[in-house]
Amino acid sequence: MIKGPLSENGQQEKDQRGHVLPPDSYGVVLIFIIISIILTAALPESTWALVIDLVGLGITLLLALRTSREQVRTIRIGIAGLTASIVIATIYAFVRIAQLRWVPEMSCAILIAFTTIAIVRRLLTYQVINVATVLGALCIYLLFGLFFTYLYATAGSLIPVPVFAEVKQASLSDYVYFSYITLTTVGYGDLTPGGGLTRSLAVVEALTGQLYLVTILALLVSKFGMARTRSDRDN
Repeated sequence: MIKGPLSENGQQEKDQRGHVLPPDSYGVVLIFIIISIILTAALPESTWALVIDLVGLGITLLLALRTSREQVRTIRIGIAGLTASIVIATIYAFVRIAQLRWVPEMSCAILIAFTTIAIVRRLLTYQVINVATVLGALCIYLLFGLFFTYLYATAGSLIPVPVFAEVKQASLSDYVYFSYITLTTVGYGDLTPGGGLTRSLAVVEALTGQLYLVTILALLVSKFGMARTRSDRDN
């Protein structure tokens, strides 16, 4: 049974002391991502909601970076970016300067993209498609939804046109709800894009979600337990 990712010579990865590294805990990361989604959707709209969301999201992203075995320098960059975002969001919560809100929202989108890339890089090192591979791929899928959530939020803070036709001032709960409804192409219709930018983002998100499910995840599941070929690793 494969305990975790293998090195290029087919052996299990080891630390500097020669100890075999434990398997990547992407299942834990997946749980934290789901908690972050629920937290964002459940919190009532307030000036402090963004700060709370950032703290929860930050814990999740740092856990994902650690699980992906990123270098200490990379993790420190992530911590610095997250700290700056939380500070700006806290200032916004105190002084309520609307012009500041887009900064932590855009920072969240950048940090989520940064974390997604880290997970992808880690999964590409796997020589065998196993449970950790599939769980990591599911983490990426859910991070897509959070990424677009904060893109919608940033658009709502920057553009004068309402993001949704039905709501003049959308909340983070509205954004995360619309994002995952779009990602899964459920399309309830209770929230619809209110302008060209939102429509464009919604189209990109829907296409990304569907193509990812029917290609990447489907391919991983179909090859579960199989060793990746050299051509797979090169791609």
